[in-house]
Amino acid sequence: MAAVRSKAQLPVGSAQWITDENQQVSLFGVQEAEDFAFSARNEVEWLNEHMAEIFSKNQVYVGALPWPDLR
Repeated sequence: MAAVRSKAQLPVGSAQWITDENQQVSLFGVQEAEDFAFSARNEVEWLNEHMAEIFSKNQVYVGALPWPDLR
């Protein structure tokens, strides 16, 4: 941001100002999309690892266990 602020201030609404703003918004959009994709990928990898662990073990089916009557 320091580089942006050190430039001479362009008049708001000028063609160059609009171009600069569009470029900045585009960069922010790309950055946000990359951050989201990274987070989503990590979550899916974590889920896949844990689901593989669950299905690879001999799991007890809890529906078949005798449950106490809580009434």
